[in-house]
Amino acid sequence: MLGIFSFLDSDFTPDGRQLQLDALSRHPESEILRQGFFEAHPNLILLSGIGYDFINIEKIQELRNIEILSLIAESDSSVMASFDISKETATQAWFSLCTTLSVTMLLAILSCLFSRDAYKLMIQPIEKMKLTVQKVGDNPSSIHFTIKAIQVPF
Repeated sequence: MLGIFSFLDSDFTPDGRQLQLDALSRHPESEILRQGFFEAHPNLILLSGIGYDFINIEKIQELRNIEILSLIAESDSSVMASFDISKETATQAWFSLCTTLSVTMLLAILSCLFSRDAYKLMIQPIEKMKLTVQKVGDNPSSIHFTIKAIQVPF
């Protein structure tokens, strides 16, 4: 179970994007950093605060709020970038679904195993005793008891 959870744990940390945005905010005049930022992030939908503003209105309107990741530069709070993370969100949803299905299957299997053991250890002996009592009630002479003499040394 721990192996399944660790395999399906998805954490998409945007640290690379944040570092690049911070570098761009410290050097807003650098054309090389700006071009590298655009090339490294084809899912960029908004960049503002560096003297060159980029916005993709159509893409922003078709995305849900959970599918947009907005970052603010640590060195300059006026520099902001937003990214389309719909693919990461879909991947995270699939991982969550797989985790839920794994837990459900595990609980179902363990429940069946517990029921089987409970039946074998508790219910089956009680049913056997009940059947024996019914037989004795129907015909008391059908049961033969054997009494053994025990010799106790003195």
